[in-house]
Amino acid sequence: MDGRHRKRITRRPRIFRGANYEVMHCQDRLVLLTGPAGTGKSTASLSKAYQFASEVPGARILLYRKTRASLTQSILVTFERDVVPPNDPILKGPHRQNRSAYRFRNRSEIVLAGMDEPERIKSSEYDLIIAYEAIELNVDDWELPVSRLRNYAQTTDGQSVYQQAIAECNPGGPDHWLIQRARAGKMRLLETSLEDNPRYYELQTKTWSPEGEDYIQTLDNLTGANKMRLRFGRWVAEEGAVFDQVWDPTKHCIPAVPVDELGDSVIKWHFAAVDWGYRHPGVILVFGVDENNVMYCVHQIYKSEQTHQWWKQQAEAIQREYQPTVFVCDSEEPGHIEEFRSAGLHAIKAIKDRKTGRECVENRLKLAPDGTCGLYYVKDSVREWVGGKWISGVDQKLLAKHDPVNTEQEYYRYVWPKTADGRPMKEEPVPRYDDGISCTRYACMYAEHMEFLPEPSVLDYAWGTAGQIAGHAEAFGEQVPAKVDPFK
Repeated sequence: MDGRHRKRITRRPRIFRGANYEVMHCQDRLVLLTGPAGTGKSTASLSKAYQFASEVPGARILLYRKTRASLTQSILVTFERDVVPPNDPILKGPHRQNRSAYRFRNRSEIVLAGMDEPERIKSSEYDLIIAYEAIELNVDDWELPVSRLRNYAQTTDGQSVYQQAIAECNPGGPDHWLIQRARAGKMRLLETSLEDNPRYYELQTKTWSPEGEDYIQTLDNLTGANKMRLRFGRWVAEEGAVFDQVWDPTKHCIPAVPVDELGDSVIKWHFAAVDWGYRHPGVILVFGVDENNVMYCVHQIYKSEQTHQWWKQQAEAIQREYQPTVFVCDSEEPGHIEEFRSAGLHAIKAIKDRKTGRECVENRLKLAPDGTCGLYYVKDSVREWVGGKWISGVDQKLLAKHDPVNTEQEYYRYVWPKTADGRPMKEEPVPRYDDGISCTRYACMYAEHMEFLPEPSVLDYAWGTAGQIAGHAEAFGEQVPAKVDPFK
């Protein structure tokens, strides 16, 4: 056919600015593109995918969501309506609902998939991967496609193109693994704003368009966490978190225990707290205490679906490592406490007054005028005893379910129940995501009431000796095993 009669491909002009401009041009391997709703981030990333496929012969691009069906009614509508020129040949073929890919004349492909069909993703290789609504994904949903980032198509001048994976989403909770990775420097963080969208905001006059004003009003009518996330782009906890007035991870989570002027740890003694669990996590927290009664959580064992025998072995390893004066245990399983005692562990029942316990935790978390407080958590302290050594103990099953994997993450999820109109009912919190917090509650109650407990005395039997293990009655009252471990 005479070229004069071929349909021209009319590209729709696009203006990208702010983080949307950056994502079009950045070459970082892993990127988190986030921000409020309506900033134009999906259009920007889709435009990058279209440009990448158009300019790099043989390039392979993957667009995916949690499910393939959800991709059809959201991202593909935007792609075909706002990015691809209406007469572009890549639109020929099946309707987007039944389409598996968009194929370009230069042999490039934009492949469409969902994590409900992972074999399709695993069976190929890609140069550019974009995950939409990535807040829905678990770590495996991200890492599996990223492992296929190795196609290395060549540009027209013979150079291998850079390989990149972009996670695009509105913000979620502050403990979500995506923002945690980005803030740890493991992904480049690009944060868009509503001012980045030229449809809504006129940069020259610094005014909102009529559409922009209308959309801003819609977002302003949202409430609670939804408004903070979708209007202002903040990664915030759900409204009604029990400790939302005092919990601040930038203050309460520290890289290490402080040292004194001689370089020695400020900790004077240790004790442990235990919350039993199986389907929901069991937890052991080890606290170091300084001369001012400030508590530092230095070690966490946070694990689901483990037998009591496993927990007893972990507690014995903690005894050898830290010589805790006592294990303050959830009293709902007296048989477990007796098994700890039969193993020579000084186990006592925790004070279970929930309301008073929460007040104890809150009082310790409150910041003094000098910025200090009475309770800290040491970062990356989740470890378990395996094969004669401590290893990282993050529970992968909990991680895959987006559940907390340490006590610090519970503070964002431990919430008050709500009334029909969404207001928190501050009577008794929802009994979920409170396993490490329960441990903390037992520990704070113990530390607050120590002065009212019988003065501990040191046994004649050193830790681990036959006399101590034998279970003499005097070994298991309110007394403390001697801080001597012949096996260390």
